[in-house]
Amino acid sequence: RARTKDHREVVVKIKRPGIEHVVQLDIYVLRWIAERADALFPELRPYRPKMLADEFAESIRRELDFINEASVTSRFHDAFREHPHVRTPEVYWELTGANVLTIELMDGLRLRDVLEGKTVECDRQAVARHLADCFLDQYFELGLFHADPHPGNLLIRPPDGISLIDFGLVGSLDDELVGQLVFAIIAAVNKEIEVLIDVLADMGALGRETDRNVLARDLRQWLDKYYGLPIRRLDLGTIFREFIETVRRNDVTLTRE
Repeated sequence: RARTKDHREVVVKIKRPGIEHVVQLDIYVLRWIAERADALFPELRPYRPKMLADEFAESIRRELDFINEASVTSRFHDAFREHPHVRTPEVYWELTGANVLTIELMDGLRLRDVLEGKTVECDRQAVARHLADCFLDQYFELGLFHADPHPGNLLIRPPDGISLIDFGLVGSLDDELVGQLVFAIIAAVNKEIEVLIDVLADMGALGRETDRNVLARDLRQWLDKYYGLPIRRLDLGTIFREFIETVRRNDVTLTRE
């Protein structure tokens, strides 16, 4: 946290000297472990340890690219500049470079405190609605989305405003993938399993070992387990983990996005 000479409140992110070498060594070790795990433990192969290591390497390299993060942060700021409920930080390009990123300081309450009811001045239902709208806008309108939305990166401005920070990890969706995602969601809501599998096939997600009948059965069982449950009974982390285990068991590889 800092203040510029013209009295602007900012956050300065500084890259540690020599960190690229440290990260590169870690990635080398991680890939070595992933290759050995893939070769020695067949039961781990459905989880594709080498692919996971490669994706982690790509993500951490992006986080080290401050110019890329500044560019993405600036795009989000432009996209939400006029939004009545969502704010994202402005980038101060004159104070930003390859090793230093300077952005506007965002204020707000910690999301965890709001969720735990420690702050009475917040409209929790409105915050939830604005958060959902904010991320749906990212997925289906902007085609660029914040890929690390943990509670530390979401600040709440009473009574129902949101500040979104830290764009070191983002994902992107092209028009084709957005269309496929829409079809997949509609198919899941309508329990049209064959349509959902067709969408996965269009994405190129089905592997050589995929048996569509077995995949359909497993997806139907997974969907039936949660279909119609009250929303407060849904644990999204568990649901997502079970979905990933189901598709990996059936040699289905989802795109990184």
